[in-house]
Amino acid sequence: MKKLLCALAAAVSVSSAMADVGCVYTKTKTLANGNLALLHPVYVYAEPDQNSQRKQLPTVGAFFVTQRRHEFIKLADPKYFESNPSYSFAGWAKSSDFDAVAYRNCSAASVE
Repeated sequence: MKKLLCALAAAVSVSSAMADVGCVYTKTKTLANGNLALLHPVYVYAEPDQNSQRKQLPTVGAFFVTQRRHEFIKLADPKYFESNPSYSFAGWAKSSDFDAVAYRNCSAASVE
């Protein structure tokens, strides 16, 4: 019984640790010509705070989510995330500006 409880506890801790990892795609609208465009300007912040330095996200795309803090998510560029995670940090963004997509589709969604 103790082994079963230990295994169950380990499974719960692994699943909660993986809850922060996922994939998101910018919220978009379809233009008359069929192209996708951002619904509104999306900003990426240096820290999970609206008052920190920010830059505007220029295009639609997919990002890996590596961490969550309140309404902010830490984004990683899928082009670098799997091969060299230290170069993948893109910044913090509001989670309300993105839609969740399947993890397996994250790299495929970002290919240009």
